[in-house]
Amino acid sequence: MSGYRSLRNWLTAGVLTMVSLAIALIAAPTAAADLGGQPVVVPETPTTGPMMLASTGLDITVPVVIGLVALVLGTVMVGWAFLATGRRGQHR
Repeated sequence: MSGYRSLRNWLTAGVLTMVSLAIALIAAPTAAADLGGQPVVVPETPTTGPMMLASTGLDITVPVVIGLVALVLGTVMVGWAFLATGRRGQHR
């Protein structure tokens, strides 16, 4: 029984490490995407037109995807912990 728990702990740690690495690989290019951008030119006269709030769709997409992945992963982990405990009379 102890070997199974040890294996399960190692697998859990490995899965969490892989998910963290995947999130880092998704977020890192987006964070560095604007580092080599064009220089900002401030107009001399204020414009009355609409302001652009986001330059690309990735400005909002990546945080939403990361949030949804964290939500689903948390739900799966809570469900797994709930199902792993078993029924009340099972552990006699």
